[in-house]
Amino acid sequence: MARAKRVAHPVADWEQALAMVPEQRVMPMGPVDTAWLRMDSATNRMVIVGVWVLKPGISRAALCARLQDTLLQYPRFIQRAQHTPDGAVHWEPDGDFVLDHHVVSESLPRARAGQQQAKLQDRVAELAVQPLHPRRPLWQFHLVERYAGGSALIVRIHHCIADGVALVAVMQSLVDGGVLPPRSPRRSHGHGLLDRAEALLETWVFAPAGRASTLAWGAASLGAKTSWAFAHAPRRTLEHGLR
Repeated sequence: MARAKRVAHPVADWEQALAMVPEQRVMPMGPVDTAWLRMDSATNRMVIVGVWVLKPGISRAALCARLQDTLLQYPRFIQRAQHTPDGAVHWEPDGDFVLDHHVVSESLPRARAGQQQAKLQDRVAELAVQPLHPRRPLWQFHLVERYAGGSALIVRIHHCIADGVALVAVMQSLVDGGVLPPRSPRRSHGHGLLDRAEALLETWVFAPAGRASTLAWGAASLGAKTSWAFAHAPRRTLEHGLR
């Protein structure tokens, strides 16, 4: 299968996105994200599943082009989880990354009038219990090009990649008029682990999450408040942990 056509953009494809990752190419997975990864089981997948119904519909080529221009600028989506002999887990760039592995074309069974949604729900239920490939970045998009006069997009992203607040902002970057992912800052100082981690968090998670803060604050839950505090004090959180 041919790869999707590349889009003209300052950082338009995964090779350039890899080049944006700061000096520390292999990064330790945080304890909370590691817990999400280890809790994943055949009977309880730790995978966030969402469905978009798009009108007008889109083609697979158009979806791939949009992902290259937006999602793949977040390095986490071209990194895989690597387990080490001492039991730790690290994020490392997937040197064999191919977008075709993560964008799947789907065809729903024929349905009577008014039954198409039920067929889509059945397919979502099937995918909800399927594992993501452990040796590839832990996400996958499933596109039904022809659905209800448009298209349907089933999104599967492992919870260890990010929490719901951050993923809202990531997904908003995919739509027309959405804010593109920020480019990695070039810093001439601060080469310590905390400095690099803070720069990564601010650039790829907390800055976009701030744009979705009203959604999180509206939830008024402890988790949302904790995420908000985390976004405003990444260094302190890294030093002392979430409480």
